[in-house]
Amino acid sequence: MQKSTKITKDEKGNGGQHIMMCGHEFVVRPPQIIDPYERIMFEVNGIAPIVGPTAPNLKAHMAMLAARLKAGLLSQEVYDKLLSEIRGQQVESMLSDENGDAAGIIAAATVRATLHAFARDKDGVLGLQSYAFRAALRECFSESGFFVKQRGSRERFREGIGVWPLFLRLERNGEPLVAPDAVESRPVHVWAGGKPCDSICQFERVDTPWTIKVMLEARHDSPLKLQDALGVLSLLRTIGLGAQRSMGYGRCEIGGVSDVIQARTIMALVKAGTMRNDTTRVEQ
Repeated sequence: MQKSTKITKDEKGNGGQHIMMCGHEFVVRPPQIIDPYERIMFEVNGIAPIVGPTAPNLKAHMAMLAARLKAGLLSQEVYDKLLSEIRGQQVESMLSDENGDAAGIIAAATVRATLHAFARDKDGVLGLQSYAFRAALRECFSESGFFVKQRGSRERFREGIGVWPLFLRLERNGEPLVAPDAVESRPVHVWAGGKPCDSICQFERVDTPWTIKVMLEARHDSPLKLQDALGVLSLLRTIGLGAQRSMGYGRCEIGGVSDVIQARTIMALVKAGTMRNDTTRVEQ
């Protein structure tokens, strides 16, 4: 029967753990992960106002408004106005006859707000989650026709392209933004399921200039190269980031691009090493 002794911190040495087993002493070292990624960093500069892409819970948004009022960031008048829009208000609309012509009848409906807010980090800084930029990058690849021309690139994008940091801060002149420039709202009337659905579209807006710092990484053996990503990101001038993109919000362009940081190795990704009696090393 194999028997091993208990490992303690004092018994560790040379980056490994000393283990006595079957009368032999082993020094076991953890696997060495070899970084296979290339990286590039750049800035995203806004050329149009950007709108918050997330839709938080109404109660959470009301609590955030109350906290901003208590901190003196909102006046009581603005707070009451935003609160009334969230809770619901009357919106008048003209009814149409069976021919689609105005019937001369005004109908009033109570609508509630649909919220579009920016994400916040622990310091209260406005920003986007990394998946929002990743979704825009995927749309740029798709719109450019890259996925059609390069077979397998769509699957590789899902696994081989990373966006960092996980929270992309909005900045202006090098300073992080802690409050939007404005909170706008407008009524929206749509038909869904054969029924009219009315709501108030309410959103936080940040005006230009605004910037976001992004880092992309890709495996050295991926068919998607970082230069390919930079090339298709030129479409951000029309695709944009955030919400309300069909109305022209969130349009931006790439600037301040760094050199590509090459991968540390192009060999196998992992090496597993063990050492017996600190003299003989076996690599797999």
